[in-house]
Amino acid sequence: MLSYQHAFHAGNHADVLKHIVLIAVLEKLNKKAKPYFALDTHAGSGLYDLSNVHEKADATAFDKLNSLSENTYSNNIPLNKYISLISELQAKSIYPGSPYLISYFAREQDKLHANELSAGMFNALEDTAKICKVQGQTLQLHQRDGFEVLKALTPPVPNRGMVLIDPPYEQAKEYQDLVDAISDVLKKWPNGTYMIWYPLLSASRISRTTKQVEDNPKSGYSANMLRKLANLTQQKCSGGLLTVEFAERAPNEKTGMYGSGICLINPPYQIEKDLNEVLAVLKLDLRADNNDLSGLKWLVKPE
Repeated sequence: MLSYQHAFHAGNHADVLKHIVLIAVLEKLNKKAKPYFALDTHAGSGLYDLSNVHEKADATAFDKLNSLSENTYSNNIPLNKYISLISELQAKSIYPGSPYLISYFAREQDKLHANELSAGMFNALEDTAKICKVQGQTLQLHQRDGFEVLKALTPPVPNRGMVLIDPPYEQAKEYQDLVDAISDVLKKWPNGTYMIWYPLLSASRISRTTKQVEDNPKSGYSANMLRKLANLTQQKCSGGLLTVEFAERAPNEKTGMYGSGICLINPPYQIEKDLNEVLAVLKLDLRADNNDLSGLKWLVKPE
């Protein structure tokens, strides 16, 4: 079981990739004055206390980037803004989750939604929404299944915007559930930007019970999901499908999730330049070995 819990993984390499890409998408949307819709389907708590032993995160990547100056990467606006924000929050031992980031970088005219099914995390998300309200943004909250809320809120008003889909993938069926949800939603909202996080899993792993090396049954699930999403993109929309992947290390049986990726359906225009620069930094500063598995790839090119 992958057990990708937002609090435990806050600030690790997967979170860093996801959040910088999220900022890059939002900054592209911000270039036009027209309001947009943004939905986080699996929002978590929104803010994480890194000093709380019960929420202690694997924040190695966060710590590394936080030690750098945003001036180091003066040509990359999303990366600079990410480093600036986490530096600001470090004094409070806080790491921002995706709903907080959406609220922080969106404008007053934008329509923002965050969904979390878990009662405990939803209560914490309500506290985050109050903080966002003080800062001038309104997060409309929902406590439903993430794929259900995606279908319920689309097509949105306004009609331009993005959705972040970040399920835990604890159950194998979630990969297909995501494909089914995208298939339904593209029929109604083919021009939306869909940002989908997925894990990169080693082909083998050490069993927690027997301590022996065994096959990892989910290792090919992300690739299979991407193939299905590429087929849907070709059939139902014209904006293409771009993947960005960062491998912290080469896959091995001691590391279940060796990296992660973001699938962008209908990515904002020319975003690949920003993301290539982001990957160059992550490979330089966050990679644990010399693997060459990170990169960008158009699975479906825009029409």
